[in-house]
Amino acid sequence: MLTQLWGFLTAWYNLPFTALLALGLGLAGAQWLGLAEDADDEVDAEADLAADADVDVDGAPEADLDEPPAWAGLAHLGVGKAPLLVIGVLFFSLSGGLGWLLNSLVLNVFSHYPSLAVLGTLPLALLAGAGLTAQAARLIGRALPPISTTASRSPALVGQTGRVISPLVDGRYGLVHLRNPGGTLISVFAVTDHADPIRRGETVVLAAYDAQHRRYLVTRAGLPELSPP
Repeated sequence: MLTQLWGFLTAWYNLPFTALLALGLGLAGAQWLGLAEDADDEVDAEADLAADADVDVDGAPEADLDEPPAWAGLAHLGVGKAPLLVIGVLFFSLSGGLGWLLNSLVLNVFSHYPSLAVLGTLPLALLAGAGLTAQAARLIGRALPPISTTASRSPALVGQTGRVISPLVDGRYGLVHLRNPGGTLISVFAVTDHADPIRRGETVVLAAYDAQHRRYLVTRAGLPELSPP
């Protein structure tokens, strides 16, 4: 029985899903061992980040880009509602497990594995895994305890400096890491009205708080502050 199971898991059509599951388990192990610093950072993110992962991109200030950045779509996967590393563990593990299940169904139906079947099972498993991950992230976000202080959830952070952790901050979307007055490392949504986007790793100043969209307007450190929205 173990031989048959091993043969199924290592069959060519299951290798993508086995690799996804292995990656998910590896991320889970890294989180458990405390090797992934970003996991702790995301757990400490403010409650606004959990609530605003589905920020209204269309309602943001106009930018030079006609379409939102591709990476902004990660919000729809649940990034912001749950710790980033947890999202990775869920997505890779669920996609891999669903792929195994789909391939098992294919084998039961055809008694052999059609070579083209993986072209259907792979995208289907990824799409279903993404959907389940998003749903799980929403549940996790609701279960996370609220932050006890409102200092990191209000205009009290205006004037603080932080570091861009998303690929860029433009007029539509961005993420910034900074420490709140209590010293906790948090993540906040941010946009800028500069013509050129602010890149990952640059230092920014939280110049204003947009209460309507619950995000911050930022400028590069050392530049004149932006006008409040």
